[in-house]
Amino acid sequence: MQYFSHFFQPLYTNILEQYGGFFAFGTEQFEKQKKPDTRYISLDGGLLLALPPDATTAEQKKAYVQRYFDDLDKAIEQATKEDIEAHGIDRIISRELNNHECFYTGDISDALRALQKYNVTEEQVRAIYRAELKFHD
Repeated sequence: MQYFSHFFQPLYTNILEQYGGFFAFGTEQFEKQKKPDTRYISLDGGLLLALPPDATTAEQKKAYVQRYFDDLDKAIEQATKEDIEAHGIDRIISRELNNHECFYTGDISDALRALQKYNVTEEQVRAIYRAELKFHD
């Protein structure tokens, strides 16, 4: 079974390419990846986005970053939809319960967090957990 990342990663790679984005965790990495005559804006986690030449004011930069996050949200929605179409929500719930070792810990909270983007209820997750628990004794 494929994971969410299988659907999301190609979309995210396209977004990074579109925004001239890359990750750098120090000056050396930045120097290797930067493009000449390009200004960058730094976001959390070492992510840098290339600023378009016309983004000179704080408002324009803010709007540009907001477009990046809007595109990111759309990619997450699309990948989530593709994951559901490929596997069905019950199998996804089972996958996340197993991935987060819920059957060993007896705690489904990590799986619930991972499943938030799928808009499932705690009751749905608990039902799958109970149904599959007997296979994990």
